[in-house]
Amino acid sequence: MQKFIRISRVARATKSDKTKRTIFLRIFPSWENEKDITFSTKITVSENRWNNITKSISGPGIESNRYNTQINQLEAETQNIFQQYINGVEHPKRKEFKAELEFKLFNKGLGKRKDLLVSDLFDRYVELHRSDLGTIRIKRYQFVQRRVNDFNFSRFGTTSIEVKVLNKEWRDGFKQFMMKRYKYQPSTMNGYLKVLHAAVKYAYDTNHIDKFPFKDCKFDKEESKIKYLTNEECIPSAKSELLRVKI
Repeated sequence: MQKFIRISRVARATKSDKTKRTIFLRIFPSWENEKDITFSTKITVSENRWNNITKSISGPGIESNRYNTQINQLEAETQNIFQQYINGVEHPKRKEFKAELEFKLFNKGLGKRKDLLVSDLFDRYVELHRSDLGTIRIKRYQFVQRRVNDFNFSRFGTTSIEVKVLNKEWRDGFKQFMMKRYKYQPSTMNGYLKVLHAAVKYAYDTNHIDKFPFKDCKFDKEESKIKYLTNEECIPSAKSELLRVKI
């Protein structure tokens, strides 16, 4: 049996103001007897602006076009998430797909995977901050992700390690692994650890992990190198002195 979803739109009266309508998407999975999944688009408009025939927001102006575009984009994203989900499971489940939707659309829960992996932290951070990071910083996060995978594979024999392994001892081991294998200077190592901290801290801030495992971890102090002037820089040359006299 072919698996697919059907999406419809419905406007419901808001609890605080009965003259306004909040737009919801209703998703009907083909494999569970039309039991629907409903979620809010977070778009609220006046009751008279919702066209129940065209299932769109009516009225002239930029706002109506923007809202209708947002709804269309949400529907397209929902279909894309469904295709990714259905390609990765043998027996789809409505609740599991709903969890995946909430995770990818609204950053809620953990998605269909109950246990978040260390490597996933970097993918999530980059995906949710892509527009702010820029190409160079994205590559930096991806680079640290590869080094983390190298370390986990060397220690555990696999890169599929759950985030519960993260603690001060794991961080110290990762740092020693990097310093020994790649001979990084403290300043370079601090930069990579800050990338690691940012990805893990974001998972904590968004309630995807219960605590920040590196709370008491510190960065190495970087020795400031004093640059001394050369003799030539300290003592003006004869030519320079002559030029100064002529002036």
